[in-house]
Amino acid sequence: MLHRSLDAASITPSDSILEVGAGIGTLTLGLADRAGWVTAVELDRALLPALQATAGRRPNVRIVQGDILEQPPAALFGGPLWAPRKIVANLPYNIASAVLTRMLEQAPGIARLVVTVQREVAERIAARPGTRAYGMLSVVMQFYAVPRILERIPAGAFLPPPEVESALLELIPLAAPPVVVPDTRALFQVVAAGFGQRRKMLGNALAAGLGLTKEAAERTCVRAGVDPRARAETLDLAAFARLTQALESELRDGEVARDGQARPAQRSVR
Repeated sequence: MLHRSLDAASITPSDSILEVGAGIGTLTLGLADRAGWVTAVELDRALLPALQATAGRRPNVRIVQGDILEQPPAALFGGPLWAPRKIVANLPYNIASAVLTRMLEQAPGIARLVVTVQREVAERIAARPGTRAYGMLSVVMQFYAVPRILERIPAGAFLPPPEVESALLELIPLAAPPVVVPDTRALFQVVAAGFGQRRKMLGNALAAGLGLTKEAAERTCVRAGVDPRARAETLDLAAFARLTQALESELRDGEVARDGQARPAQRSVR
């Protein structure tokens, strides 16, 4: 499985690799054998001696101790600016979604991500509209990248074995967003509102999530060419983009708080 992960990343000596959750350095060593520059990030100080002993003496390896969610992503990559940037990692399962979102949003120029995550998370990221796994994580990830599950990984491939199955996931970042929206935060606000109450019809979910009246939310859906009786899991990214465009005047100029949260007051959409 280790070699399949390395092969999937198509690593060359010109690549700059970021590894998140390096552990004792098993994957780090494989990366160092193939890449030009490797930055291995590990939070657990107790693992640092083993990581240093395994890969710390490699001249192309830099070890960073700390929380990946508190590090500036773009600054973590070693090597020259022209070096292709890739992320190859066995991501800590409890922060995998947050790490992927942060990297895709804040680390420009990444050519590929090949990561091991919990199988259910991989399925949610790669899910298509109309499927049970499809949700906000699917929309956000697919706004930034094209995901593909390469293979499932049994628990026995790890030591100690986890209680869940894993999957090897590939993400190819998009050169440009696949849809046009007035503001990315506004798009994700609409998506969050739609999925905030999955069992409700879209008109009701948007009304509750965005502080609209039910009638106003339903009129917005009609303007966007979306059935207000549909549910969020049936909408593709283009449909969410149309909803965001239809709500543009209500989601700008203070209608959405600076922290990205919709104002709770009931209001109509003109």
